[in-house]
Amino acid sequence: MWKKIINWRDKNISNKIIYWFIFILVIPFMLVCLINCASAIIIMFLKYHTLDFKNFHIAYADKYSWLISIILFIIAFLFFFWFYLCHKIDNMDSPKTKQQKSNKASDKEFKTLQLKMLALNNILNVPIENTLFY
Repeated sequence: MWKKIINWRDKNISNKIIYWFIFILVIPFMLVCLINCASAIIIMFLKYHTLDFKNFHIAYADKYSWLISIILFIIAFLFFFWFYLCHKIDNMDSPKTKQQKSNKASDKEFKTLQLKMLALNNILNVPIENTLFY
């Protein structure tokens, strides 16, 4: 769905600038505001001992509410960034390991073909001189 809405491979540079502006500035700000709503409700309950939404704007504008929401956003960002990096590092292969994996795969394929030919040899009772395994 997002690939249809935002074309990341767009050739137009102004569209890419707009996409990255939205991705880097607008979305994190919206997430901080959303987290701030939750922290404002908690501060309103703890500080003002009420959940009356007539005074919600006071708790929402409270400096501690914004501080809590920014800290929670940074923690969440670092957690997801750590998860992303660990996933990338685990899936990153050097050319040497890629070559070793392809060699192991080809060796395994050769062994299975060899075993199948031996099984076929046993079924058909072909003399040993005519086989590849002389």
